[in-house]
Amino acid sequence: MTETTDSVKNGQAEGKPAGRKAATLAVIGVLCIVIAFSILYRAERTDNRRWIASRAETIDPKDPGSGTRMVRFSGIPEGPFIQDPDTGKGFVYLRRYRQVYGKSPDPSTGPDWIYADGGVELAKDLMIGMVRVRLEEAKIIGKSAWSATIIRPERGEGSPPRIGDVRVTISGIPGDIPLFCVGRLTGGYLGTGKLFIVSAYSEGKTMDELRETWVWRWIRHPICFILLLAGFAFLGYPALRFVRMHPDLPAVQPLSRIGWPAYLLISIALSFILVRFSPVTADLLWVIIALSVGIPVLVLVRRLSGR
Repeated sequence: MTETTDSVKNGQAEGKPAGRKAATLAVIGVLCIVIAFSILYRAERTDNRRWIASRAETIDPKDPGSGTRMVRFSGIPEGPFIQDPDTGKGFVYLRRYRQVYGKSPDPSTGPDWIYADGGVELAKDLMIGMVRVRLEEAKIIGKSAWSATIIRPERGEGSPPRIGDVRVTISGIPGDIPLFCVGRLTGGYLGTGKLFIVSAYSEGKTMDELRETWVWRWIRHPICFILLLAGFAFLGYPALRFVRMHPDLPAVQPLSRIGWPAYLLISIALSFILVRFSPVTADLLWVIIALSVGIPVLVLVRRLSGR
């Protein structure tokens, strides 16, 4: 009896480090996969916007014509804008961050700039020529086209701040610069379907903003492939350990024959597919999530219905 108890205790003691190792590798693997998906998803959004802009019809906003179609154009918007009291400027998009110079909550430190308030504001529908732009439906790129830091009251250059001084950091898109807009035009409105706005001074500049550099484009795929492969490899140990520990589960039985060579081959193939078809990364991600949730649910329902 004593020998049996000792063997059980030894098995539990050996199992704890293995369990911690499996948990650590699982966390590292998930992080690698999340980072790879984030890079692929961001690149997909950039490529998608560039693709839409390159195929949209260029129009004159003063004479947009009729019919529903994807269009692109540039022009200076007409208000109403968000009025900033410190600069007196009107903004299409405005981010304000206000601080007050005062005593720090930490008594061991001296006075410092302390956060007071802040927020983000977006103008209502704007007119560019004869086209009304629905900003609430827009994906705005270039939100920091203009920025400034203002200290009140104004003092001479190099003067130290005093208790009660206010510092306001402002960034946004002023209403007096051209906007480059791409979206679906319907009945004089731009906003139905995919829509995005790039704040810039010329259409050529905006197209450059949407274009990735060839260096990043060539490096991105190998980096994401390595991250995905590493993530799947890290997940292999906890996955195969779970299969060995629960061989009787119906969902596990078909996987019990998979060893490390087969698992690595599957990981390489899956990593290649995800990177190769990265323009639909978001759709693939939803499919993976649906399968990850749906398959265990179906197995559970089948087991319960068979009782």
